[in-house]
Amino acid sequence: MTSLSYASIYKNKIIHLLLENQDFIALINPPSKDWEYVFDYDFVMETTKDVGAFVIVETAIEDIRQNMFTDFNIYVSIFASKELVRITDSTVPTVEQVKNMGYIAGTYGNRIDILCDIVDKQLNGKESLLGIGTLTCSPKDFCTLYCPKDGYYGKRLKYTITNLHE
Repeated sequence: MTSLSYASIYKNKIIHLLLENQDFIALINPPSKDWEYVFDYDFVMETTKDVGAFVIVETAIEDIRQNMFTDFNIYVSIFASKELVRITDSTVPTVEQVKNMGYIAGTYGNRIDILCDIVDKQLNGKESLLGIGTLTCSPKDFCTLYCPKDGYYGKRLKYTITNLHE
């Protein structure tokens, strides 16, 4: 199997791990099937008008040593229609439900911040995560703004994978 094959496998393992988290699913708030809002590629098109929260998991191989990559980056981009970002007493989930999940929410909550927290708890510092290796926060640009188009707001998390496992 090639190194690029492993990068694809790792993306899918991370996506499946996220989809097993019920808090993650509740905050994505899919009207139908949850996997319709989680992608392994940058799907955003100019014609996208969907109201929803979306997650993209992507890889980037930036360094190769001795014709093999031993470290590479995973990007998790989380974004939503701006009208879904704020969580209130009348949203799904409500502020109270988010607090009961164990996440910080005052009078209002921020769906993107809470989803970032969930993703980070699932991935950060886990050793031998699903046979992938150790994921840690990237020392540079760990959490940056991600606004793929007008009307959407989000953040991108960057993790470095070391100690790759095959």
